[in-house]
Amino acid sequence: AELRLVYSNVVAQLVRAVNDPNASNRPIVLYLDGTSGVGKTEIAKVIASVLFENQDALVNIQMNRINTTQAFNDLFVRPLIQSIRTNSQYVIALLDELPRAGVDDPLVQASIQNNLLSIIDEGTLPPIEGEYRVVNGRTVAVVEPTSLPRASVFIATGNMIIDVIKNSSNMTHQELSRSVAEVKRNSTEYDHHYEEIFGAPLLGRLGEIGKHTSELQSLD
Repeated sequence: AELRLVYSNVVAQLVRAVNDPNASNRPIVLYLDGTSGVGKTEIAKVIASVLFENQDALVNIQMNRINTTQAFNDLFVRPLIQSIRTNSQYVIALLDELPRAGVDDPLVQASIQNNLLSIIDEGTLPPIEGEYRVVNGRTVAVVEPTSLPRASVFIATGNMIIDVIKNSSNMTHQELSRSVAEVKRNSTEYDHHYEEIFGAPLLGRLGEIGKHTSELQSLD
C-alpha cells in the first residue's frame, strides 16, 4: 500500500508537470533506486504509458556503459536526437544505472555529470561530431544544439542501496529485504552515499521528486 501511494503521488506530479502549458523545455528528472529485479524498468515503462500512451517510446540508455565523453555522445546524446527527429512532441528516456556512469574515473564521472547538468539546465542536446542532416538536397554537418521537446522526462535508476548493505551478495532474499527495510528506517548512510555520488549540483536538479522516489528502494 505504501509503495502504491508513493508511486501514485509521483505519477500525479509527472502528469501535472508534463501538461503544464507554462513549462519550459527543461526535462523533468526522476530517480528510482532499488535492488536488482525490483521492477524499476517496468515502472519506467508504465510511466511512459501513462504519460504518453506509448511505452515503446522509452529510450533505454545504459549509463553504466558510458565511461568517456565520446561514449556519452554516442550512447546518450545521439539516441535522444534520433528519438526527437522521430517524434518532436515529447521524449522520455530511461537512464539506467546512472550512478555507474564513469564510476571508474572520478574526472570522467564529473565530466559526464556536468554534461548531463548542461542538458538539464539548457533544455538542449549538444551537436555531436559526425551528425549530418539533408537540407535542400545537400548533406550538411549539424552544428547547432537540438532543443528538447517541452514534454521531456528522464527516469534515472540506480542500485546504490546495495553499496551501503554489507555482505549483500551472501544474503538470502529475506535477509536482503530486511536489510533494505533497515536502511529505509535509518537512511543516514544511504543519504550520505546518495549525495556523495551525485554531488550538490545534480542533486539540485533531481529535486524533491527525485529525492522522494528514493523510497521505492523498499520494493521487493
